[in-house]
Amino acid sequence: MFNCPNARHRPHRGFTFIEIMLVLLLFSILLLFALPSWQEQAVRRQVREALAMINDIKTLESQHYRLTNSFPVDNASAGLPASDKFVGLYVREIRVENGAIHIAFGNRGHARLQKQILSLRPAIVLGEPLVPIAWICGRSRIPDGMTTVGTDRTTLPNLLLPLDCRG
Repeated sequence: MFNCPNARHRPHRGFTFIEIMLVLLLFSILLLFALPSWQEQAVRRQVREALAMINDIKTLESQHYRLTNSFPVDNASAGLPASDKFVGLYVREIRVENGAIHIAFGNRGHARLQKQILSLRPAIVLGEPLVPIAWICGRSRIPDGMTTVGTDRTTLPNLLLPLDCRG
């Protein structure tokens, strides 16, 4: 048998190039499955931030309804600036229309939000102005015994809506 001093048998240390490439391939595949979920979460976060912008509008409309037994027909009658002046980071405009509040997305919002609309409509018990108003977001179900005011103009796909806004 040939015995060379430099040919000593050493235990295997480290990873081969093929092993590293297989791990990277598996990691890439897992990442491809997770990426759409992360994007949808980012879009839903932007929608939730836009919904936070309208809390004051909902309060104004509730007060208007208790005083007049009707809802404002537009931004001016609600005491708000013109719809194109009511903007935010992800919101192009907020429009009040016969009691309904329509949030038009744009500005720096995600590409999937551009030119999309989310509507919130007040739900009331007819003839009972002291009963609290329930706000129906998007395509969510109307509570039994209540009637909605305004039109739902929601164009956002259900997948991008917060859970309480889905039909």
